[in-house]
Amino acid sequence: MKKNLKYIIILLILIVIVIVVIVLFNKNHIDIIKCDSDAIKGDNYVINNNYEIYYNKDIVSKVLIVRTVESKNNTVLSFFENNYKEEFEEYNDIYGGYSISSTIDNGKMVMNIEFDLNKVNIDNLKNNNPYLKNDIKKGKLYLDGIYKLYNLDKNKCR
Repeated sequence: MKKNLKYIIILLILIVIVIVVIVLFNKNHIDIIKCDSDAIKGDNYVINNNYEIYYNKDIVSKVLIVRTVESKNNTVLSFFENNYKEEFEEYNDIYGGYSISSTIDNGKMVMNIEFDLNKVNIDNLKNNNPYLKNDIKKGKLYLDGIYKLYNLDKNKCR
């Protein structure tokens, strides 16, 4: 009887350890969704936007956006670079959480935009975007809100 009780206690301890490990893994696990928007074509340029959404249990922690403009005209590339920088610097002034870098090379302007939701003034985001009111809970922005914020089609995400 004592021998069986010893095995039952060991088995229960192992089960508790496995449950704790699973819970801790799921708590800190970050998933990534990648989304591509349709190309925007002008007379002398093409714009592509690619998104990587980092989240855990539908709560978004970060969005990386790679915005690429292709053109044979460097003036066009500089125009887009300056306009996008101004746009995201303005967003950063209002909400915080944005960091931006860009390069122009070989007929391409590539802008990397990081939106870190851990650094965002979530109240400003919610107040200035009333359509997000149901997607921000307890100071956290959920996946559906990111789709709305960036006008992303969930069907084009993987």
